[in-house]
Amino acid sequence: LVGDKAVLETAGGGKHQYSVEEVYTFASVVNNCLEKDEDCQDHLPIKTSGDDIFHVFADGIVLCKLCMVVDPECIDRRAINIPKAGQNLNAYQIGENLKLAFSACKGSLGLKIVGVGPPDFIKKVPHLILGVLWRIIRQVAVQSIQLKECPEIMRLAEEGESLEDLMKLPAETILIRWVNFHLAKNNQTRRIKNLGKDTADSFALYHVLNRLDSTDWACPT
Repeated sequence: LVGDKAVLETAGGGKHQYSVEEVYTFASVVNNCLEKDEDCQDHLPIKTSGDDIFHVFADGIVLCKLCMVVDPECIDRRAINIPKAGQNLNAYQIGENLKLAFSACKGSLGLKIVGVGPPDFIKKVPHLILGVLWRIIRQVAVQSIQLKECPEIMRLAEEGESLEDLMKLPAETILIRWVNFHLAKNNQTRRIKNLGKDTADSFALYHVLNRLDSTDWACPT
């Protein structure tokens, strides 16, 4: 550990790092999403510190089930290899599970996953596993945004847009507009274009929270 970062050195001398906060947050989200899933009972809860999260995802079961939180139809549950009590999955079964999950990520979930695949989960490569988890968990987060009962949504409309046009936009696009709405209302010139790099320094989050603490705008939450 270096501060709040875990630093890993590869066989070739390269270095990768990930934050302790990432592990804590991702583990907490997965525990919350899948705590009642019978297929995951042998894997959960994931410890929110240490490297437990990388071992939990190594056989593909929890990864498949997390994808199904976003889209329940993206994987046929019957196709997932789940061991019987007292048994372990073999390498072939593990490979099948991970292939199912990656196919769902790139297909139904529409995630861009480059440079990482099932072998990296089997080898438990931390920074690559966290990269995939971030993309899925972001989908989990935005899918819960519900705007149909929020008349204030029209404040986010651009010139010429109707309410119907807004409702056709992806939830993530609406959330980005919502953040930028609050940045503008807080007299900030900065705007975000994504929910990743542009929010990493917490500047936008700070101003959104500042607005929510002092305004009657309360939707979406």
